[in-house]
Amino acid sequence: MALHPGARLDTYEILGLLGAGGMGEVYRARDVALRREVAIKVLPAYVSQDPDRLRRFEQEAQAAAALNHPTILAIHQFGTFEGAPYLVSELLDGATLRQLMERGPISVRKTIEYAIQIAHGLAAAHERNIVHRDLKPENLFVVKDGRVKILDFGLAKLIQPQFVGDSDETTVTFGTEPGKVMGTVGYMSPEQIRGGTVDHRADIFAFGAILYEMLTGRRAFQRRTPAESMTAILNDEPPALSQSAQNIPPGLQRVIHRCLEKSPEQRFQSAADLAFAIESLTDSSGVSQPQREIDSRKSVRTKWVMASAVISALLVGAFLLRYFHIGRPSPAPALLDIRALTESGKVRLVAASPDGRYIAYVQKDVGKFEMRLLQVATQRDVEVIPGSPLEIFNLHFSPDGNFIYFLRPLNSTDYLSNLGVFRIAALGGPATILASDARVYSVTVSPDGKQIAYISGTSTESQIVAIDSDGSNRKVIARRPTGQDFWYLEWSPSPDILAAFASGETSSELIRIDVSSGSVQALSMINGSVGQPAWSSDGATIFAPASPFGPVLQIWAFDAHTGAHRPITAGTTGYLEFTLSSTNSGDLVAVTDHPATTVWAADASSHLRQIPSLGGEGYDGVIWVDGRIVTDNISEMQVHDPDGSNSTPLKAPSPTYSSLTRCGAGQVAYTAQDSTHKIYIARTDILTGATTRLTDGPVDSVPVCTVDGSTLVFIHCTDKNSRCDLTRKSLDSGQSASLDSLAPIDILFPLYPPTALRRCSSLTL
Repeated sequence: MALHPGARLDTYEILGLLGAGGMGEVYRARDVALRREVAIKVLPAYVSQDPDRLRRFEQEAQAAAALNHPTILAIHQFGTFEGAPYLVSELLDGATLRQLMERGPISVRKTIEYAIQIAHGLAAAHERNIVHRDLKPENLFVVKDGRVKILDFGLAKLIQPQFVGDSDETTVTFGTEPGKVMGTVGYMSPEQIRGGTVDHRADIFAFGAILYEMLTGRRAFQRRTPAESMTAILNDEPPALSQSAQNIPPGLQRVIHRCLEKSPEQRFQSAADLAFAIESLTDSSGVSQPQREIDSRKSVRTKWVMASAVISALLVGAFLLRYFHIGRPSPAPALLDIRALTESGKVRLVAASPDGRYIAYVQKDVGKFEMRLLQVATQRDVEVIPGSPLEIFNLHFSPDGNFIYFLRPLNSTDYLSNLGVFRIAALGGPATILASDARVYSVTVSPDGKQIAYISGTSTESQIVAIDSDGSNRKVIARRPTGQDFWYLEWSPSPDILAAFASGETSSELIRIDVSSGSVQALSMINGSVGQPAWSSDGATIFAPASPFGPVLQIWAFDAHTGAHRPITAGTTGYLEFTLSSTNSGDLVAVTDHPATTVWAADASSHLRQIPSLGGEGYDGVIWVDGRIVTDNISEMQVHDPDGSNSTPLKAPSPTYSSLTRCGAGQVAYTAQDSTHKIYIARTDILTGATTRLTDGPVDSVPVCTVDGSTLVFIHCTDKNSRCDLTRKSLDSGQSASLDSLAPIDILFPLYPPTALRRCSSLTL
């Protein structure tokens, strides 16, 4: 079916031909109904009668449409017109990776930037049991703004969990001409060439070959003929990267060579692990990772003022982290072997038994907190404490692994003023209360099991208290004045040393405490949040979740004698502040912070519809602005079409955003932060990006505007500890007036979380 400019295909007007290949012609078209430009792939007439090709084309539509990830080409529609099937997708402006590579090798910085995006896209596909099978530079598209899109899932194989073979398709066709294409020579894995079982690790092999070519300008297994190239893939190692390119970080070379292992078992076992490994290279390679632009975003308390107001839910999973050469100083983050232990999205706390065989964890489900024990080897778990509204705040195994110590409120009325220190057998049973004066979220056990330490205090001081294992012989080990409180502590492998993190004037402080004398040694200050510490088995290193550079906490390693510190994880996936545990073998167990959301729209009759293309992104704010959807995830705002498509970043001057609200025609107002850590209200035009600062701070938050955008109402504080005023400001005259006075805590959790979706006709102040 020939389509010429001006021709109509259902509700689409053809504007011109973009390209053609074995799987069809691609046209630029206009969606007449929604008034947007799209790309349409139409199967050529000479193959549209082939049932096998039709099956593969429909498979492309189903596979791609099942995916929802910013790195994967968005599919809008699949249909048939005059006997020819077609696929409607988003229209991209940029160039394929092949076109970019034709200009020469790509820099290390750009290679890593693109690689992280591709790996995350593959991880999203593999999680849905979808394997690309023909990953190559022609199927990777770089948009002008630097985003990478994975194209053409026409060869994707919908793997079922029990799938074991692919014996019905073993024909290899070189290039992309019509046929039973199983891959493209140069990027095919050994198992594809042999016609054997193909799973997600074939994509990882192709990914490694692409990275090799990006950096060197030549293929890893290029030979004179396709047959010789396939033989090289089966038998030869690629030339050393250092022979063709210079200044490639050793860590990146290791990643590429591991991707190109002949045996699938020797490669990265998941694209998620691969993405993590590449993100871990950012500090050592000198590459500025995407989140590092938030270098000086927040002090420790300012961070919580912002984050607490916008985070309404966390979906988390437990991960096992092995830090190679644990406790030894190293100038760069090591590659980590990461394994998911749970994927329920309900885990809040975790602790590992000293031998690493068992993981105790707390999950929150339907408002109840339940403690469970997981056997790592079998992945079987049992209930230790049944679900209850009483929250559990910290877990710690006894040195012999027989008991679990934890913190919990004594009752529902006296919820946080005093916590009980409890002990329970690891396999369940009655819990024994050992103390009733714990104040914050940490309990630890001495390496000989004879003492328990926790944080207590009075109105004037914060205390670290030790008791014997039966609850007797209470004594105060260390004291700090109120305002410089202890927050987290952990006993070292030596019974004489404790590590603790405490509040400073504007930062968190790592402290080493001598148990017998009570002497305190300050090791280092961190300008940001720091959480629960964990020791290496040799006592040389202290690990902790920390965020010196912004709101995303990574795992950091601190020298236990000097306080020198460095990150050992990197990327956009963060770790919860209040839980980290180590084993005698050098494993770390942590809980990852995976915010995720589903987005719904309601009409005037309260009819709800889900917007699938906006799901899973962890948005903290979603609003309508003149028929467009605006979202934020703390570090980025985006504008979307009503169906969630055509997402465009909304650039504004702040590194963090929260509390989105419509503020006049085509305008969005929000809480922002400047380089001096002032928190203020700004307004941005969603079409032009023009931004105006509406308030001066120092702490202004939670804006609400009148419909015409002439009046702004917000919470204004002179500093983070003062009382705050509900303030009304005329955006025409600039005059402000205080409406009410609020306690300091009101700014931390203003109107969150919402208990219902409501429609209000007016608001009078």
